Amino acid sequence: MVARGHSTRVATQVATNACISRYLDTARRSSVSQQPTQPSSSSADTSALISQARLLLVDDSVAFSRLAQAMLRKIGFPNVAWAGTIADAMRELENAQTPFDLILMDVNLPDGDGTDACAHLSARAGLRDVPIVIITGNNDNDVIQKA
Repeated sequence: MVARGHSTRVATQVATNACISRYLDTARRSSVSQQPTQPSSSSADTSALISQARLLLVDDSVAFSRLAQAMLRKIGFPNVAWAGTIADAMRELENAQTPFDLILMDVNLPDGDGTDACAHLSARAGLRDVPIVIITGNNDNDVIQKA
């Protein structure tokens, strides 16, 4: 998911709720896949999964990060950590006692390109299965295609 422009970028953070809900619901269903088929989860089950999800927001804009964290908490994600650089994100990921469920990654970071960082994260055994949502305020089609 890539958002264009600053206002769209903020709206995309809110829209991410649906994406995360689907991911967590799929993860929950696959963890019970060895059990007999059960009806799909209720909204209470989904809300419980969302409230336990751990998100890592990687963005160098302190103002945007605070706004995004507040919005994500307001829609039910209380566990949102923040990193302002790729190096900070790597430290957060490596030192986490409980793994993250989702990474929200900006493209333009002070110490590198967020899309390149995604490839690096995907190559690491403990991080390979963590979904990454790319966020950007960049309207350049090449950047969007790369993301």
